[in-house]
Amino acid sequence: MQDTERGVQLSVTHRRMQQGIERLAAQQEEAPSLFNLPALWTSIVFLEQLDHAYFHFSREHELRADAIGARVEGPEACAAALLRVTALAEHVDRALEVSQREAGVNAVDALVEALQVHPIELPEEILDHTLAHPIDTHPPTRMRIEALSVPLDAVLLQRAVRRPSASDTSWFQSLLDSPSRAA
Repeated sequence: MQDTERGVQLSVTHRRMQQGIERLAAQQEEAPSLFNLPALWTSIVFLEQLDHAYFHFSREHELRADAIGARVEGPEACAAALLRVTALAEHVDRALEVSQREAGVNAVDALVEALQVHPIELPEEILDHTLAHPIDTHPPTRMRIEALSVPLDAVLLQRAVRRPSASDTSWFQSLLDSPSRAA
């Protein structure tokens, strides 16, 4: 679907529009003119409308991507994965920091060790969290799960916060150790 390419193109267009507005605003400050104001105001309104439309369609696109992903293992697995990624983000960040700070520490091992000591938590407000993305905003996790028509119940929450099993970590490590992975 060329999501990345379209996002980059739109990002470039957006930045150029911002730069144009900045130039018009600078001209208005240097040499005030009533003739610059309509162009400046129109450009600002256009950029606001572009942002609004892009974020709307970006969110719609993300919900469609979730639906496609749900076809692989089912909507419940997709919803649990969305919750789990959100709940693990802070733990993953800390494990990466440890592995960068301390020589010889494997980030996956650091993560597994931390999760054995500190349980994965999923506070209510995390459901309204949006994943960071360099050029758009993803829908909140709650909206993504609702779009999958999966009930946000205790079973789903338990799947999301379970401690990693040995098979989880060995599977992930096998991906890292795979000779076919890109160098």
